[in-house]
Amino acid sequence: DLEEGLLSVVTQKTGQRVTIAISQDFSEWLANTPQGIGKAPVFTELHETATGGRKGLSSQFRLIMDEVGVAYKTVKRHGTKGRDRNSKGFHSLRHTFISALANAGVPKDVRQKIVGQLDEKVHAHYTHLEIDTFRAAIAKLPRLG
Repeated sequence: DLEEGLLSVVTQKTGQRVTIAISQDFSEWLANTPQGIGKAPVFTELHETATGGRKGLSSQFRLIMDEVGVAYKTVKRHGTKGRDRNSKGFHSLRHTFISALANAGVPKDVRQKIVGQLDEKVHAHYTHLEIDTFRAAIAKLPRLG
């Protein structure tokens, strides 16, 4: 909804509807993009692409990371459950986004609603605070004398 500046999606994992404000940069980009009008997909070339598999979005993202020299390592699964995964990938952007919000001082409950996370432990796993965030917190303490 460009008029209201809102983006609303239903998450695949939980089926929860998440509505967030669109950033000014994204809003301006959308306004100058002919795709994505009404219910049409914004990224038409990616719309029907699966996320997994050799030709999926995750593999395409890994190729982009290789091209620009982003280093990552394969983390082996533990035991017989799960799967091997890369230490960095498209999903890392979720960590980056949540951490950027946290380091900008956005409260935890707001961050959780923006990304559609219900579980506080999961959210804590995605939140990586920078040392400058700790310095800023300590600087808020009143000085003695």
